[in-house]
Amino acid sequence: MPPWCIDPSVSPVRSSPSGQLLVPADDITKLFVNNSHPSAGHAVSVASSVPVQPVASVARGMEDVHFFLDAAQSGQHLNILTRDGRALVGGTLSDAMQETLMTTGNGFASGAGYSETYLNVSGTSGYRDITVFYGAQATVQEQPVYNSKDQIDSYKTFPAVLQGNRIQTGQTGAIAADAFVINGVALDALDALSDGSTRQASDLATWINAKTYVNADALVDTVTINGQVVSADDSTRLPITVDEDTSDGVPTIGGESVLNMAFVIGDETIDTTEVNDLNGLVAAINLKSTDTGVTASISRAGNEVHLVLSPTLNSGVTATAFNEIRIPPSQIRLSMPLSISGVDIVSYEGDVLTPAVRNIHDLAAAINDQSDSTYVKASVTPAGELVITNVAGYEGQDITIGTTYYGGSEANALSTSSGVYGGSLRLTQPVTDDDSGTGYTPLQLTFGASWHALRDGPTGLSHRGQHQRCCAR
Repeated sequence: MPPWCIDPSVSPVRSSPSGQLLVPADDITKLFVNNSHPSAGHAVSVASSVPVQPVASVARGMEDVHFFLDAAQSGQHLNILTRDGRALVGGTLSDAMQETLMTTGNGFASGAGYSETYLNVSGTSGYRDITVFYGAQATVQEQPVYNSKDQIDSYKTFPAVLQGNRIQTGQTGAIAADAFVINGVALDALDALSDGSTRQASDLATWINAKTYVNADALVDTVTINGQVVSADDSTRLPITVDEDTSDGVPTIGGESVLNMAFVIGDETIDTTEVNDLNGLVAAINLKSTDTGVTASISRAGNEVHLVLSPTLNSGVTATAFNEIRIPPSQIRLSMPLSISGVDIVSYEGDVLTPAVRNIHDLAAAINDQSDSTYVKASVTPAGELVITNVAGYEGQDITIGTTYYGGSEANALSTSSGVYGGSLRLTQPVTDDDSGTGYTPLQLTFGASWHALRDGPTGLSHRGQHQRCCAR
């Protein structure tokens, strides 16, 4: 339930209407140091008996204020409100929470009324034109490149990546449309499961990726050049070899000039009547992107030149599901049994452990011998870690470590808890210049209009490995 902070100050009274004790919200400058690292955080205890807890008060006139909520539990939010009750950032407060929270003793003005008119709204439609952000965010990473004089010569950029912990297992419920928004694009509804199965991380990745492209199937047997279908091995990228070294300077594809080439994508014919170079062909294709859902670009690597077709991006973000259990070597117990996804990997037959496992590599091999049944595989890192993950085609699926016993007590070869281990999601956004041309566009996961309906239950999107962040400017 939501911790909260209000502006500009909180009075010394610390009780709710029912007499429950509330912890005072100190001035932000007294409570926090100016450091966004989790190690500099302030612990907040929220109990079921007191579902709302003050965190800090923000003085009038402060700018670029950022709050981070780490290790947020299901249904837990961070809220910012004004003294007269206007919610600026966070989630919806229930009537009971409003009653507990909005008292003069907690710093609110007499007669204050709760309002969500400005909740998570920025700009001219927001409260006093402030800019707010509430969600999870990742930025492009830059690695300096040094010259021979050990001076920074340039920077190498890496995509923005937002990665969460394991999703909650056993989910079957629906997620409403416009509950989550990625880079300004609202996700569609995700239907409830009624066939007895439970939601997997891979289901969520597919759901998100349906919004990554305007038409995810735009390259599936849709491109024909001079009457020949050009198939894409990868539905997200179709590279077509181009020869620019020609006698008349007009590029060719498959030995045929691009000028007046019969180039068709889906039901749309690309106008090549005035195309005499590769840039012209790219422009002609992109002129039809709205209708075809396909965008063209040029790739050059050494002497190789490719016309690259890709589905037109919508959110610009790709979701990947994965599941990985990492066991340090110190945790491995080679004399213990192991069961994965209902299959005995090593077990005792009488007093003999079968198959014989002499080292961690033998244990990995025993796991891999059952991959056809468990859909998981194992490897050993150079540091000696055992890594258990899904086989190809089952990425992000749940992995179950079965309950086994040794000497009358529950135990397994991994010295880890038995149970179902859900997969995780990784959101990736290519390096993209922002509108100003001086920086990079961040990857942002925020909340839509129907998000409040999910506040008391699991959403399936857990990003506890990242900051849940709210800020106001």
